[in-house]
Order: sequence, then C-alpha cells, then structure tokens
Amino acid sequence: MDAVQLVGVILVFAIWSYVIYKENIAYSFAEKTFIGVTVGHSVMLGLTAMWNQNISKVSAGNLLLIIPILLGFTYLLRLSPKYTWISRYATGIHIGTVLGMAICIAPITINSYIRATFLDLRNPNNIVIVGGAILVIFYYFFQRKPGRISDILSKVGRAYIMINIGSSAAGTLLTRQAYLTERVSFLLKAFGII
Repeated sequence: MDAVQLVGVILVFAIWSYVIYKENIAYSFAEKTFIGVTVGHSVMLGLTAMWNQNISKVSAGNLLLIIPILLGFTYLLRLSPKYTWISRYATGIHIGTVLGMAICIAPITINSYIRATFLDLRNPNNIVIVGGAILVIFYYFFQRKPGRISDILSKVGRAYIMINIGSSAAGTLLTRQAYLTERVSFLLKAFGII
C-alpha cells in the first residue's frame, strides 16, 4: 500500500466514523479536507479556464475581452465592505445576459420537449409515454372538476407522477449504493484482498 492509498483509506474510515459516533474529530478533519481540496481544485480550474479562454487571447490582440475579465474581477470586490456596491453591476449584467439568452432559447427548448413527447404511436412504449404525459397534464388542470371520469383520469395521472418520483428516488438510492460499492472495492484493493 503506497502513501496515496494509505491517505485514502484513512479518509474513508474517517468519513465512515460519522455512522458509528456522529460528529467527531476524524469526521470533521476529513470533511474539511475534502472541502478544501475541492475548493482549491475548482479555483485552479477556473484560473486555468480564464487564462486559456481570455487572457491568452487578450495578449494575442483581442482587446474586447478585457471587459468581461474586468467584470469578472469585480466579483472579488464582494469581499470588501467599502467597494461591494461595484460587484452589483457585474451581477446585474450577468443575470440580464443569462435571462435574455434563456428567453431566446425557451421556445426552442419547449418545442423540442413537445416533439420528444409525442412520438410515433405504433410503438406500445410510445403510447404509454404520450398517454402518461396527457394524463399528468389532465391531473394538474382538471383535478378539481367534479365528475367520475375526470376523477379516474386524475388518479391515473397522479399514479404516473408517483411512479416517476419513486423511480427518481430509486435512482438516487442506487447511485449512493454505487458510491459505497466503489469505496468498499477501493478498501479491498488497498488491503490486497482483491
């Protein structure tokens, strides 16, 4: 077992110590180490991306990119109580730009969702998808209308929603189980069992 594997094993057991004895020193150390390494990695990725996408192009002669670089650096003024108001301009420009782009893209996205839902009805799976979409919409729009047929259709639409929520929860559970399996496999390999 090399030094990197040893550190990994110690950190895995430190994180798992939370299950045995709630919040403890080992768990806190591993948690803060993970957060510190993640933040450091994210900062380095951001700086590398900024260098590759902007600063190197400015040094090549594209001077218009100085504006977004300066706007990006004004976000750092949030740390100064005296100059925090300057960062609000960059935030406003950023939110306005993203909102404008979302408004332009929204009709295209909605149309693609509608086209993806209404598929060829010769396939039984597509009939289930289209029927489920219609019944879920019926549930949301007509669940309070009196009538036997609307009650039945609303209940079937609600069943589709519950199946979707259940499958999402099962997917989350299986993802967590896969993480656990991967860590157990790491530990078994580190100790030379497999």
